[in-house]
Amino acid sequence: MSRDYMLMVKRTALLLFVLMIGFAYAARFELNKTYELRAGLHPDGIYVDGQYIYVWYSDDRLVYRYYIDQKTAVLRTSKSFGSSEAGAEDYMSYIADVWVDSNYLYVLDKGGKVFKFDKSTGDLKFKGDSDSYRPAGPAAIAAYNDNIYLLDREKGQVNILNQYSENKYIFKSSISWNYLGIADAVFKSPEDLFVDEDGTLYIADMDNNRIAVFSSNGTYIRSIGRGSSGTTLSEPQAIALDKDYLYVIQNKKKSIEVLLRKDDKVLYSIDNSTFAFDKVSGVFASGEQAYAVDYNADLLIIFYLNKSSLLEEKDVLPLYNETYSDVQSICTLLGVAHDLNIDVIDRCTSYRSALDLAATQINESKYDLAYSTLKGIGPQLEGDLSYVGPQVRTVLSDKSATLRNQTQILVQNLTGQLRNNAYKILLQLDDVDNYISKGDYLNAHILLKELEVRYGIISKTQGAQQDIENERITNYAAQLEEANATYIRIRPELDYYHIPYDAKRIEYLINTTGKDIEMLDLDIAYSKLNELISKLSDAESLLNTRKALFSDAQQSIESANNSLQELLNSTKTLPANTSLAEELIENASRVLYTDPALAKQYADNASALISAQKKEIENANFLTMTTAAVIVFAAIVISLIIIGIKRILGRGKQWG
Repeated sequence: MSRDYMLMVKRTALLLFVLMIGFAYAARFELNKTYELRAGLHPDGIYVDGQYIYVWYSDDRLVYRYYIDQKTAVLRTSKSFGSSEAGAEDYMSYIADVWVDSNYLYVLDKGGKVFKFDKSTGDLKFKGDSDSYRPAGPAAIAAYNDNIYLLDREKGQVNILNQYSENKYIFKSSISWNYLGIADAVFKSPEDLFVDEDGTLYIADMDNNRIAVFSSNGTYIRSIGRGSSGTTLSEPQAIALDKDYLYVIQNKKKSIEVLLRKDDKVLYSIDNSTFAFDKVSGVFASGEQAYAVDYNADLLIIFYLNKSSLLEEKDVLPLYNETYSDVQSICTLLGVAHDLNIDVIDRCTSYRSALDLAATQINESKYDLAYSTLKGIGPQLEGDLSYVGPQVRTVLSDKSATLRNQTQILVQNLTGQLRNNAYKILLQLDDVDNYISKGDYLNAHILLKELEVRYGIISKTQGAQQDIENERITNYAAQLEEANATYIRIRPELDYYHIPYDAKRIEYLINTTGKDIEMLDLDIAYSKLNELISKLSDAESLLNTRKALFSDAQQSIESANNSLQELLNSTKTLPANTSLAEELIENASRVLYTDPALAKQYADNASALISAQKKEIENANFLTMTTAAVIVFAAIVISLIIIGIKRILGRGKQWG
């Protein structure tokens, strides 16, 4: 069989498999289209700029610009850059890499020469091969503003060219880890570089299994891979970025890793079980689509990432719950730290805002964004917890030790009840220390503050203050006893009349105020007594109002019942609305205890209805009586007429 026939069979099988697998993985990736490229030339890389797709081949000296005919969906050649004629000015050795910006196309050939073409006309604007910047092992090219970046695989460095005049460049500097003083800071077979929208350089350091990130002027920022941020890469060979994602071709695994740019986490791995590629040699992302070229199958594969479904709710919720717990912890810690006058930065508001944003993103099924949001605050949150916690612990421990020493001295100088109260502080300081040992700094702080207040009160009761304290104790105890008696007196009626009142709070105040008085927490007892007396006064006022309403409602119900009974006794035929009046009276009786105002309204409505019925009966009776009188009167008149006629007839007979 011929080589062309075998290649056609291979392409057909791959296309069918791509389609089958692509649809099977439609939940995360969807295949848009595959196109056959120039057979046998082996596509070596790809760049996408708007509607144009630039492809270069390992066995060709030209860069081809394609576009997809929107009417026929056919991949068509628009233009080529370079020349196949040896000796021509734009004659290139086989192409190493290509970069495209808004106006120009840049080429680094495998001989280390740099070419800059006008993207519209194809005219050559710059050709450079100076030994000052010419890479010994040309690997990749990129451009940003007035700089051109050349990646040298052999020397392990990036040479920077600067445009000092229009289309004229001079060597500026080099980026090399050898000079950074960082451990293991040597490039090993760097294969690709990419410049993002801010001028940040991403370098695929293949044999170091990482991607090195530098600023546009060569300042080291971070590394991706080798366990950093939980991400591991295997021989990153080519890279591309879009707004949210970093695409990495792994030479060893023969896969495309998709990473979130916000936290460098791998979201998904595209291997030959996803789109059945043989060997991906280039990848690029533009808009909502990603593009890859298959070196062996001579294919262009266009697919897009279904970004809303990269992660599922079950993948994000555990992280959300964990982060929520940590935010609660740090906000509690920060509150305690501020109360203890510890100088710390309070990021609680920003953490809560991030949680709210993540919750919204989860509700909108944007799980990848929620994941990124939560991961974005993770390092800072972890840092705050590890920084604030020990400081709070130290301060609380010191305050507890100081109070313990002061109280021990106080115990030695006191007698009687005051001494007992001071000794209780020592016992509760053991609880404070136990809270601190468990990391429960909030309860430790609350109890410690309470004990400090008690210590202050006890220490002030020494000497002349004792008599004043005793007077306050007696006074507060009497007020508490009176308040308790009032509550015992009115509580049955409050319950009987279904009056809403804060029973739990009142009983809490009664129970704890006595303990506060006993422990000489008189200021606290005073505050609680005032609250207790106010609540009892409000409850008693509600009771008196309810009783008055209840009495009025009772009278209205009784009046309505009497009126109804009179109505029923006054007629044998029940009026049509009698049952409605009875229902209103029943409703009034039913809600009398829970809502006497409504009960009175029901009863008054019933009375009004009964009055109206009585009036109708009276009017009907009057009409009946009037009709009867008219009939009697008519009968009398007729009788008189008949008698008169008879008399006249009798006289006629006499005359006859």
